[in-house]
Amino acid sequence: MITGIMRLMLFFCCLLVLSGILPSALLAADAKPVQPAYTNEELLTRMLVVDASEQVLDAVPALAVTFSQDLDPKAAFDSYFTVTQGGKAVKGGWVMAGNARRLYFSAIEPDREYRIQLRPGISSRSGLQLKQSADFTIKTRSITPVYDFATRGSVLPVRLTGGLPVRVINVPELDVEFLRVKPEQLQQVLKTLS
Repeated sequence: MITGIMRLMLFFCCLLVLSGILPSALLAADAKPVQPAYTNEELLTRMLVVDASEQVLDAVPALAVTFSQDLDPKAAFDSYFTVTQGGKAVKGGWVMAGNARRLYFSAIEPDREYRIQLRPGISSRSGLQLKQSADFTIKTRSITPVYDFATRGSVLPVRLTGGLPVRVINVPELDVEFLRVKPEQLQQVLKTLS
């Protein structure tokens, strides 16, 4: 989004280029694509997509699309979206949670590229409708593989019946080796571990 200061700087650069003080080739070499900015009037009077990015919903990564208006909570959001990864449709649904202008899609995996296609027609609470389709590509962040035991201590009771709870993040398989300690060596092992 272009701020007032950025517009002022852009205005002065254009003046310098037009006056011949600053060559236009210099500006073009450093130019980066800028997402289209909307005026305040457009944001207040039209249904627009203002952001598409990876966000967090209930401590889980999710694709998020943010609109300029509060969405109609009764709308069938899924009918306006198609999410694909590697050319294949991704199963899941879009939900509104907390922010009435943002929809989330949490059926995603880390370090993947997703394409979101949005069809026109999705409605705001006030009856405004999205007039143009939108197409976004979002690369999700990678997550470092982590695992740990969900209990305190390092001793398993002899008659463990419920199993050993293990927490894993981004780890497809974990190989755990259990070693039996003779009762007479338990004190020595506990001293070594502490």
